[in-house]
Amino acid sequence: MTKFVIINGWAAPDSIWTEFIENIERDSKVLLVDWAPKEDLVSIIQSFVMADSFILCGWSLGAMEALRLITDMHDQVSHLILFSPTSRFVIDPELQVNVDGQLQLLANARF
Repeated sequence: MTKFVIINGWAAPDSIWTEFIENIERDSKVLLVDWAPKEDLVSIIQSFVMADSFILCGWSLGAMEALRLITDMHDQVSHLILFSPTSRFVIDPELQVNVDGQLQLLANARF
């Protein structure tokens, strides 16, 4: 059975995922987590997925966390789904968080 881990966005209600979860939970196990410090997320996710592979999905701040998590959990993440992973879509030398920076993080990750 496929396992989905969904990391919610900051200040977003869990209800935004209701229809999505209803569509996938017939064939999947789903864990919906709110944002938490990276160490806590790894622990929560490991308790759910055990040694299995899983699909990691994040929205907004949750997507940014998913990008950070994949560097530690790349051996278990089979797919990465990101919705609005950054609030900034252009390169800004003053800003560390942008699409180019996130893509560079992924490019440097070892899968």
